[in-house]
Amino acid sequence: CTYCITRLAVGRLRSYPKEEIIDSVISGLKEGAKEIFLTAQDLAIYGQDRGENKLIELLEAIDKIPLNFIVRLGMMTPNGFKNVAEQLVDLVKSSDKFYKFLHLPLESGDDRILKLMGREYDSKTFRKLVNFSKERISNLNFTTDVIVGFPTEDEEAFNNTKKLVYELKPFKVNISKFTPRPHTLAAYFPKVKSEVVDERARELSKIVRKLSKENKEAFVKSKIKAVPLKKLSEGRYFGRSINYV
Repeated sequence: CTYCITRLAVGRLRSYPKEEIIDSVISGLKEGAKEIFLTAQDLAIYGQDRGENKLIELLEAIDKIPLNFIVRLGMMTPNGFKNVAEQLVDLVKSSDKFYKFLHLPLESGDDRILKLMGREYDSKTFRKLVNFSKERISNLNFTTDVIVGFPTEDEEAFNNTKKLVYELKPFKVNISKFTPRPHTLAAYFPKVKSEVVDERARELSKIVRKLSKENKEAFVKSKIKAVPLKKLSEGRYFGRSINYV
């Protein structure tokens, strides 16, 4: 992406061997872990540096581990996710080893800004991927990221982002205000005034709080499978619902 310093800081994609990951998962479980987080800069393209996508193969191997635990899948870029979406969604839907949770970063709902960002998808593709996943996985927790105030973002572009967030109703949105990173292309693009960026961040945060409240209120007085993670007192536990709430 034109704004991202990560590749310059840590280098290109490097995937741990599948066997090493499985050994690490089993070791953690034997030490008492109940949750496993699979995390990466882009989980969806695991294994591509070794010649082919190996994510589904890895998840199927984890699913077969005969111990009691649950996995949260980390962030996946939409352009990576679209190549594994059908198999991954089927696995998450059918298995009790995975939270019904997907973290797909939107960044902007405006196609012009997405192109400037160097993102390899458009708003139509993003909408299609999210709706595909939500149609197949009941009560899916869809979480996303948005950058507010990217260079040249005007009112039309910001409104397109708001509309798409309203439409897709994510459980959570990680909102970032654009900050130029050294040695990235976006650092040289025309900036949006800081007071405008601040106001847009406040406006989007208000929308997100409303959507989050509505999403959670939908579960009031309903029964849903949950994972108890820690006993607080007699009869009281901290845990997460099967869709990571």
